[in-house]
Amino acid sequence: MNKIKLTTYFSCVLSILLITSCAKNKQIDLHTEPNIVTVLVGGITNPEVNSQISARAAVASPESANHQNVPFHSNIENAEMSMELECLDRSQNFYDSELVNTTTYSRSATSPMQQGVKFWIALYNTTTKRYEHSVQGTSGTPLSLAIVRGQDYEWWAYSYNSTESIPEVNPENPIIETTTDKPLLYAKGKINFSNSGDNRLAILFINQLKQIRIDVDTRGLFGDIETANVSFLDDYIKTAEFNLYNGQLSADLHNKKIDKLVWKDNPETGREKYTTYYTSDFSHDSYNIIMRDLMIKVPNKNSVNLTNDLPNGGQATFSFQTNGQGVLHQAKLKLRKIFPIQKILHVEDNKGWKWGYTGYNSATAFGGFLRSTSNFSKTSPYLRVKGFEHEQIFPVANNLAHRLGNPNNLPDVVILGVFKTLNRQDYSGLYDYLQKGGTVFLMTEDVSGATRDFFRTLFNSANVTLSERDGKEWGGAVYKIADVDKDVLSGPFADVRNHYWGQDLGNSLLINNIPEAELNNIFVYSRRSANKAEYHNSVTMFRHKKLNLFYVGDTGFTANNMRNGQTSGRTSQPYATDGNNFPTSKAYGAASKSRAQEPYKPKGSWDVYNSAIFGNVFSFFVAQSYYGKLK
Repeated sequence: MNKIKLTTYFSCVLSILLITSCAKNKQIDLHTEPNIVTVLVGGITNPEVNSQISARAAVASPESANHQNVPFHSNIENAEMSMELECLDRSQNFYDSELVNTTTYSRSATSPMQQGVKFWIALYNTTTKRYEHSVQGTSGTPLSLAIVRGQDYEWWAYSYNSTESIPEVNPENPIIETTTDKPLLYAKGKINFSNSGDNRLAILFINQLKQIRIDVDTRGLFGDIETANVSFLDDYIKTAEFNLYNGQLSADLHNKKIDKLVWKDNPETGREKYTTYYTSDFSHDSYNIIMRDLMIKVPNKNSVNLTNDLPNGGQATFSFQTNGQGVLHQAKLKLRKIFPIQKILHVEDNKGWKWGYTGYNSATAFGGFLRSTSNFSKTSPYLRVKGFEHEQIFPVANNLAHRLGNPNNLPDVVILGVFKTLNRQDYSGLYDYLQKGGTVFLMTEDVSGATRDFFRTLFNSANVTLSERDGKEWGGAVYKIADVDKDVLSGPFADVRNHYWGQDLGNSLLINNIPEAELNNIFVYSRRSANKAEYHNSVTMFRHKKLNLFYVGDTGFTANNMRNGQTSGRTSQPYATDGNNFPTSKAYGAASKSRAQEPYKPKGSWDVYNSAIFGNVFSFFVAQSYYGKLK
């Protein structure tokens, strides 16, 4: 019992001594107490171009040093094709480091880092002379690290702006090699936290490399790139060692031979591919490339070799005005085929000629559109073609069949604006012409058996019927265009998807009971009217995927008897251009009532794009006619 009391006594004395000792030495232990720092990513920025250019870089003039996003243009062409060069130099955008659009970014602006991007950070305690942390972090996820309260730390961090994990780096020998396929983002600094609690370190990464990007745009070829063998004619892409401790690139550059550029699809635009590289060499402000092979796939799935059509042997030079660390040199190469003279057959009667249904009458808006060299010529930015030859025939019985019966003198494009005048022989000849690769714009309101049988043949079904609808209150129906057929409906004159087209007075011709299998062979552009009360789900406009046929159930789809511009009517003559014969929209449509898809809207509430729809499809068909090698 005495032994137990003695033990208890000594324990109490020892506890008192320890407490007293801690109290006496509390001030001394202040700087060795543990603490926590929370690491976050504050963003990414580019260095100031005038102060951060490497000593190896070429010195820019004051004028070029202040240059921001002023594109340099040049054009190389021959009789078959043109190559339009556009050079854009600006700061890199790091929210998505590959898909850079044409917005101007301030060099001092900060971009957020996408969540999930990996970075590496190291903390060096200058008091103990050792690294206490060297770990990987993830943007968007706070990283908590233990530090000693009140002691000085130096830190550095880097990232490839990628969600891929970063290989572990030895902080005692922090030397890495830059890469050509990813940017290098870097930051460093000093910290000393004397306060307890939540201390935060926000990393602002600075870009260390120059980005070179090349875009090849084949929308002017009306085909998708199948093969584009492009290479640099010099060693522009180089790597270097980078010291993570002091943030310096080595002056010893390593050439990276790029024999063949690797292309990626650009989801922002159709028919455009791009490639991007990062370099540690800031001395080049121009680049020579050569395209040795060019193969495209046209919509009929044929492959077309355009290598021999390339101007200047496929060589091009891109030149830029700014240079240095953090700069993006973006070279856009727009390829355009110059199509040969096209023969257009206009099928219309005297009424159609007066109102410009098929564009044969040059004194109408549609006729002016077709003859404008701004729209169609060897230098047009919309469709490059050497010209058109126009021919008109009247749609009397057997006339069209006779004209299409000579295989040695077939037109390249047929535009029909007809009522009840074609017979079965005419439609049979038209169908044979389509089977041979001909291109047809069919604008009709003819509900006759001959027209019905044409569509029954086209859709391989005796159940197909025709009906006239949406004609109450003197027409003026409007139809919303579906978000389909991007390559055609999005250009070159306007992106008309999710916009409207307008019906010219009267009724619209609807196609009913198209079999499901045949619906897969067409792009349905529109069905029910937006402003009429009549309910139906029939097809009012489509483009065929296998045949070069565009259909709209309105003979006056292109009606406008003015030389250009637009009429004042809101339920008639929906086709509109501006004073330069360029397609524009028109406020249009009869007022809608309660049972309409878009009810209670007054007259003229919809902008219709008939002219741009026709221009887009027509441009596509000119290319289809050429690539189909129609004889």
